[in-house]
Amino acid sequence: SRVQIPMTKLQLLDRTILDREEAKEVAKIQSAVVSSLHEFETQKIEEWACDVEASSDAKLRLPLVRRSATKRELATNFDPSLVRLLRE
Repeated sequence: SRVQIPMTKLQLLDRTILDREEAKEVAKIQSAVVSSLHEFETQKIEEWACDVEASSDAKLRLPLVRRSATKRELATNFDPSLVRLLRE
């Protein structure tokens, strides 16, 4: 991933540079950032999954066809958000 690129380049440096305290601190910070990003990503995916489940359950319980009150015509009752969910 893109977040790993700088660390990969840093690891190519001379060993004497990598043994310095500053380099070790950079490695710790990078590790913390990667961990935080991973947790954030996991949280957002879980939130999205809950939203999809709740929304799709509600929308799928609606009738698929409805009759127009004024024209007595039949029309599909696909909610645009349901169509979007089905495409995902």
